[in-house]
Amino acid sequence: MLSTECRGGRFSVSRASQFLEVLNDCNLLDTGAKGLRFTWFGDRNTSFFHAQTLARRRRNKIQRLFLPDGSWHTDPAILKTEAVRFYKDLFSIISDQESLDMHTGVPPGLGVEAQSALTAPVTKEEVRRAVMSMKSYKAPGPDGFQPFFFKQYWPIVGDEL
Repeated sequence: MLSTECRGGRFSVSRASQFLEVLNDCNLLDTGAKGLRFTWFGDRNTSFFHAQTLARRRRNKIQRLFLPDGSWHTDPAILKTEAVRFYKDLFSIISDQESLDMHTGVPPGLGVEAQSALTAPVTKEEVRRAVMSMKSYKAPGPDGFQPFFFKQYWPIVGDEL
């Protein structure tokens, strides 16, 4: 070992560059952990990655379920049936509930002032304040234009919004 390679020695940028090139050539990645620990990366099917995958599968697998009747079940057929039933119930429409139609009425529970605010027409000033409060270079809207465009050309396009 050279004296410059031991702890407290001089740091050499060229040596560090060579070291990183060797790491890249060997397909090694410095994990930044304690000491000199490196790991392989890429699409190599090593036993390490297989073990990680198996452990993750074991950890993520649902082993048993607590059913609405108060019992625990581990039978795979019952687990499958219960999962299907749960999500069917979750995503199906219950016919005895009224659908909320904002065009025919305002949902109950709102005060008169809130109801009138929700049903009032949107003013040009409200739209202008909303547009001007947006960050200029954020993602474009469905029309493909960023807020910058609308801010810059508000006198021209403001009436059209």
